[in-house]
Amino acid sequence: MPGKVEILAIPRKGMGPMDVQFEAIVTELQGTIRFRWHFGDGEESCDKVPPPHLYQAGQYSVVLEAVDVSGRRYTASIGIDAASPG
Repeated sequence: MPGKVEILAIPRKGMGPMDVQFEAIVTELQGTIRFRWHFGDGEESCDKVPPPHLYQAGQYSVVLEAVDVSGRRYTASIGIDAASPG
């Protein structure tokens, strides 16, 4: 079975500004895995579970890149919707 990377984001929708907690869900990958999060607002992180990320009002596309020990790259993406108040 090939490896797979997914993003868990809580919450995915809400009223901005809002904190979103992210976690990388990794299946069938062996060895050390390097992570790079692109939060869609110019910010990045290399943690598997980065600290909560603060989003101002807007829509964002979050991309996670994971590289396994053999150098194979896996990506996942998810949308975040922080609505404008009022």
